Amino acid sequence: MFEGADPQKAEATLAAIGLSKTQARAYETPVDHPGLSADDIAHALKRPRREVEEALVHLTQIGMASHSVDRVARYHVMPPDLNGSSGCADS
Repeated sequence: MFEGADPQKAEATLAAIGLSKTQARAYETPVDHPGLSADDIAHALKRPRREVEEALVHLTQIGMASHSVDRVARYHVMPPDLNGSSGCADS
């Protein structure tokens, strides 16, 4: 969705649909690098693993991310539903 896009514009778009800064950054990281683990994403963002895991759980619950069922979950993201039914209002 945001590959090659201005990161500030992408973050603003994700914030506009109700994502926190951490959730937006956790979403953006696997866009360019699908299949990262929570540890990989936390390391890339220089954020605590628990904070990133909470963001990924939220993204998964609202349908913007999915993960493998491997021993170490690998995350993939989907474009947000910009029609307002993504569930972000519940965050």
